Amino acid sequence: MDIAINTGATLFEQNFSDFVIAVKNAGFDSLMLNIDSGSGGLDWDSLSKGIIPKDNYLYNQPSAIYNKLKPQLDIIYKNGLKISQAHAPCSAKLITSDELILFITEVYKNCIGFCQLAGIKHLIIHGFCKENFDSTHTYEDIKNINMQMFTSLIPYLENTDVTVCLENIFYVKGKVAFNGICADPYEANEYIDTLNSLCKDKKHFGLCLDIGHILVTRTEINHYLSIVGDRVVNTHIHDNDGVSDLHATPFAGYMNWDFILKALIKHGYKGDLCLETYSYIEKLPKPLQVPFITFSAKTANYFRDVLNGKITLK
Repeated sequence: MDIAINTGATLFEQNFSDFVIAVKNAGFDSLMLNIDSGSGGLDWDSLSKGIIPKDNYLYNQPSAIYNKLKPQLDIIYKNGLKISQAHAPCSAKLITSDELILFITEVYKNCIGFCQLAGIKHLIIHGFCKENFDSTHTYEDIKNINMQMFTSLIPYLENTDVTVCLENIFYVKGKVAFNGICADPYEANEYIDTLNSLCKDKKHFGLCLDIGHILVTRTEINHYLSIVGDRVVNTHIHDNDGVSDLHATPFAGYMNWDFILKALIKHGYKGDLCLETYSYIEKLPKPLQVPFITFSAKTANYFRDVLNGKITLK
């Protein structure tokens, strides 16, 4: 069981080598690589307006992504870190045109090829969600769009070592969170089992359990895990106020972490523990960022010790 933390946009624009060294020295085993972090990534505001950048390297081919990120990959591997998972560009709320859906799907196909080139086994892909009070798409519309998109990835997954991980996500109107794709455990099972049944060589789909989203959607984690079972292959760990997806460090929000850890133990989770707290780091003054990374590693290691039975909770 490795402990990891994710990369983020600002950290890419600063001295990435210093960030990786800080992560290594803090005691992390690996990183989650945000594929479109840094300059040249997708402009979501433009995409939402129908401006589709077909000259973007993410749309080009897997080798273009690999060449773009190779300097970061070299730094990560040179410093003895692994990459536990990569996160594809997020587009959960964007369903404005068929052309946009096809564009994002091609980006996802290229991300699969990139992961195979880079030796990354888990790729996180958010499905599409119903836009805030969108009257033009029914639940079944969204489900069909997602199933078609994920099914189209299967030929690119076969003969690779890559597993696409769907994630329990949500969308917000005002201060109200609505369940997105896989927020319901039965829906998560339906997606993953249906998609895996279409794969010829092996299972290529699993679930990334975002624990911060569990709180925002008011989901009872024991119930969720009792339904999805071993389909959960990795995690995103962060805290919040129960309203907004703050990606705060654990213990900075309202999450009951003893309850979460006991649930993970009860249901036999054995995968990696990945802190998804880069946006929290970015809010800190630069002199506090490295100490925060060190504290984050201690937190992740504490979680690992609890899950491995080295620390017993009351």
